[in-house]
Amino acid sequence: MNFGLGEFMSNFDRSSDSPPPGDTLDPITDAALEDVLKTVPQGAFALAGAAMGLLVLAWLAVYVFIFLARGPIS
Repeated sequence: MNFGLGEFMSNFDRSSDSPPPGDTLDPITDAALEDVLKTVPQGAFALAGAAMGLLVLAWLAVYVFIFLARGPIS
């Protein structure tokens, strides 16, 4: 069978049987969600800062123990 694009896409036009977003039974309140969203970015920034710090320390170690240890090239 040779299906055109319109025939293929028409299969996805069906609506689902899931309830609308307002009817879901979500136990999370808006206040609890705000509390979580206050702390999540702080943890992400702390993790990114720690990763950058380790990267800078590793670069400095390579610079000091490899490049400077070789001495000047003459």
